Amino acid sequence: MKKPLKITLITLGSLLGLVIIVVAIASWLVLTPARLTSIVRNQAPNFITCDFDIEQAELTIVKTFPEVGLKINDVLLINPMEDAPSDTLAYIDECVVTVDIKKFLNENLVLIDECYLDGGCVNLFIDEHGMTNLDIFPPSEPDTVEDTSEFTYGIDLANLKLNDVNLNYTDLSQNMIADINGFDLSAKAKMKGDALTGNVVASLNNIIYKQTSENSAMNVNLDALKFKGDVNMIGEKIKADVEASSSFLNYEGDGQYAELSNLNFKYNGDINDLDVVKGNLELGLDDMSFVMDNETYVNKADVKLITPLDATLSTMNVKLGASQLAFNNIFIDMIGEVAMPNDDILVDLDIKTNTLIVEELIELIPASMREELLDGIDVRGELYLAANVEGTYNENSMPAVNAEIKYNKGMISMPEMLPYPVTNFSTNIKADVDLNNKTDIYVNHLNANMSNSSLSLSGTIKDVMDKMYCNIKLNAVADLNELQSFIPEDIVAEGKIKLDATASVNNHQITNMDLMNAKVNGNMQWDNMNIVYYDTINVTADRLDVSLTLPNPVSEDLMNGLAAVEIKGTNLDARVADMIVAGLKDYNVNAQVSNILDDNVPMSVYADYSFSRIDASMDDMNFFANKPYGSVAMFMKENSNDATYIATYSGDSLSFKMGEEMSFDTENIEFNVSANYDDDQEDLLLQWNPHAGIKLNKAVFTMTDIPTPVYIPSIDFQYDSTGIEIQNSRVLLGDSDFELKGRFMDVDEFIRKEALLKGKLDFTSNYTDVNYIMEMFSGMGDTTVVAEEVVELDTVQKEDNPFIVPLGIDVTLNTKIDKAIVGEMNLHDIGGGLTVKDGILVLNEMGFTSDAATMELTAMYKSPRKNHLYVGFALHLIEIDIAEMIDLIPELDTLVPMLSSFAGRAEFHIAAETYLKSNYDPKMSTLRGATAIHGKDLVILDNETYRKLGRILRFKDKEHNKIDKLDVEITAFRNEVDVYPTLITVDKYQAVVGGRHNLNMTFDYRLGMSNPWLFRKLGIVISGDMDDMKFKLKRKSILDLGNPSGSEEDVHLIQETLRLKNLIYESIK
Repeated sequence: MKKPLKITLITLGSLLGLVIIVVAIASWLVLTPARLTSIVRNQAPNFITCDFDIEQAELTIVKTFPEVGLKINDVLLINPMEDAPSDTLAYIDECVVTVDIKKFLNENLVLIDECYLDGGCVNLFIDEHGMTNLDIFPPSEPDTVEDTSEFTYGIDLANLKLNDVNLNYTDLSQNMIADINGFDLSAKAKMKGDALTGNVVASLNNIIYKQTSENSAMNVNLDALKFKGDVNMIGEKIKADVEASSSFLNYEGDGQYAELSNLNFKYNGDINDLDVVKGNLELGLDDMSFVMDNETYVNKADVKLITPLDATLSTMNVKLGASQLAFNNIFIDMIGEVAMPNDDILVDLDIKTNTLIVEELIELIPASMREELLDGIDVRGELYLAANVEGTYNENSMPAVNAEIKYNKGMISMPEMLPYPVTNFSTNIKADVDLNNKTDIYVNHLNANMSNSSLSLSGTIKDVMDKMYCNIKLNAVADLNELQSFIPEDIVAEGKIKLDATASVNNHQITNMDLMNAKVNGNMQWDNMNIVYYDTINVTADRLDVSLTLPNPVSEDLMNGLAAVEIKGTNLDARVADMIVAGLKDYNVNAQVSNILDDNVPMSVYADYSFSRIDASMDDMNFFANKPYGSVAMFMKENSNDATYIATYSGDSLSFKMGEEMSFDTENIEFNVSANYDDDQEDLLLQWNPHAGIKLNKAVFTMTDIPTPVYIPSIDFQYDSTGIEIQNSRVLLGDSDFELKGRFMDVDEFIRKEALLKGKLDFTSNYTDVNYIMEMFSGMGDTTVVAEEVVELDTVQKEDNPFIVPLGIDVTLNTKIDKAIVGEMNLHDIGGGLTVKDGILVLNEMGFTSDAATMELTAMYKSPRKNHLYVGFALHLIEIDIAEMIDLIPELDTLVPMLSSFAGRAEFHIAAETYLKSNYDPKMSTLRGATAIHGKDLVILDNETYRKLGRILRFKDKEHNKIDKLDVEITAFRNEVDVYPTLITVDKYQAVVGGRHNLNMTFDYRLGMSNPWLFRKLGIVISGDMDDMKFKLKRKSILDLGNPSGSEEDVHLIQETLRLKNLIYESIK
């Protein structure tokens, strides 16, 4: 038998024995109250050791028979102790116990018909040493023999009542005081064997509990506590239906205060083996408040709990049926199981809420925290939560949580941070939280609006606490006009941006910037774009579209690319202050970039572009391009700053203007450029080492230094480090047109100033104005000559502008020109070689014809200084009119004065060299040359003189003034001109003429007659000048005329020509 039950039965049996003894004594003595009171007083010391007093004791056998009762009035127990609040241990106004003797004797039933206690108080006290005033019972002798007998009587407690009982408990060892006032009890119970049934109704007016320590104090007040219940017990199986309530409960201590106005508790169920509790539990707390450190955490909240309970106390296992916990308007439905075997907590619990009003939830947050966290913030909406919690909680483990969160009709106002409230906020999020393994989050949707802006998000985040695999889809609309507060104050951004993006990334990729293995796709549309930076830079566009892909899809142009970006739009305009204005129309740029985040991979960039139009201007410069398209690329080299750059361009019309100084226009242009940047080089071109191919069609180039536009119908050339290959070029320059084909070599060496720029070109032209071209290219190349001539500027006439041969180049032109103008001459059918080599101009066997003659010229021209020019040439003219020859070479009239006296056509050879002045006048002191003239049927211009001579010398033809034949060879050296013996035939006369004259027109000539025979020994010496001519007759034999020219080669001319050609060859080799 259980010990509590055994004690109860012994107590009841002792009470019954006491009643029987009293009855027996009463039967033996006179049954008077006085006598009975005296007996009780005498027997009481056998049971208690403290002082006592009993006012009266009497039997109720007469009026209650066969029920026998004992009534005791005014019982007082006194046990004084030091520091005790009272000497009185207990006081009872009236106590009545009635027993049915008949039932006891006949039916083995202890029937306590009535057990009544009316009024009384109990003062329990424990001192600082743990001694108690309840220690009033004498020591009992230990049982030597264990009582194994069974209690065979039944017990029936018909009516147990306690009325207005007060209890005071003081424990100085714990600094504890408790007062219970107005305790009432009404109970019924029956017991037979292991079976027990009962009913209890109890109440008390007030409970006061106080406890203090060195650092704290605690007060508890409980008012109007009521309890009722029915119990049915068989063995260790109990069925209970109990209720408890209180009208007021408060707690105060250590800066904390709690209270509630009503407490209600109900339980209906089973308790088995005092271990398993299974039933329905209800708990209600009304107007609950909690204050700590003057901060209200709960303010008049109503809490209710309804749960079907199945609990095993030994294993701390609690199973909840469909339960509900309510906190004001918050309802939490629960079902599941919680267990605490050993030190672990096992949980398998489903939880869900009703629709929660966020404003009401915020009101539950303590005011100070609410002001700190939500100062100036207004949050509204409807919230729903559902979760399943399953797993083990201990030091090494956490249960897994599968939760769902729904938020609807949300609004967030943050005026200090957001210019407009966030409205229509809604989301549905599911989270699988497993801190022992991994946590996954599923965002079914997240939507929000802010005025004209909006956000929509969905996706998953798996393994949140570790790998963090993210698959996210984002759609957003941003009205920048309303979001200026988020933009740096130096930037003004306007327009509306629409963003659509998807991303598949993880924590490793984000932390280590491993974007090559991430997947990001995004599209941005920016309408009515307007950006102003520092009030200086302004960019506008009706619409800008940008798309981004990470990593770059497989591309033939750029392998292992990090990103692909496409930018397109209808128009884009930019302005930098009042300096630069630019605009794009219908632009499309597709760019790719390598993995720039990997230091071990050289950076590469590739882009394709196309535009319908480009306009740009800066100051007085303007640029325009129509329908350009092409590609650009950059490839960095490993472990250096060197890089390869590539660009291609194709387009229709293109225009560039620089004020009135320069302009360039073309109807079509194509070029491709590549460059290998070498950081070790200093010269710009050598640093970049460009390779280029350019094609132009119908281009026009103007420049203030060029009097007329340069028209380029077409040009096609290639440039690289080995040279420039001109595959085709047609140019209209003034009245000239020409086509160039060929190649320039040693370009790099020329740039490094290690060699001349070499070139071999074919020059073809229908018409060439040589004067104009020489004026254009005069002085090109090395400009040091200009500095050398500064001191001579005062001595040179301003209108003199001689051709200065370019320096630093070695270019040969194979010419084929239909027509050309050189000086005053109109030439045609020009062909031959033209070489310009480092300040030297050479014409090599240049053949051409004119109205005057057919010519061939080999010449060399040098311009070391502007007033010190050099020319050396060998000129062969066939059938040239003598007058035109003198016009061509005016100096001939000085060198050969008699030429101006003849008319007709002759063959003319000249080889000469001299230095020239800036106006091309020869410096006669430097003249050296030779010439040969061969003519027939020449006309003497002095016709009257000829007629007179004809009559005197009896010419056959006295009317026609002709010289039948003229062969003359002349050399010049400085100021002296030598005319070698020359045979002249006139009519039937022949004479040999030779001699010398000076440039001051003084002369010394000899003439010897050869025919007719009669005069063959006659000679004449002519000297003096043109104003004072002297004639002397001498014998021909003494004139030393030798053999005349005409029958032999022009020896002196040939020698001079060979010398000049050798000089030219040495100059240009």
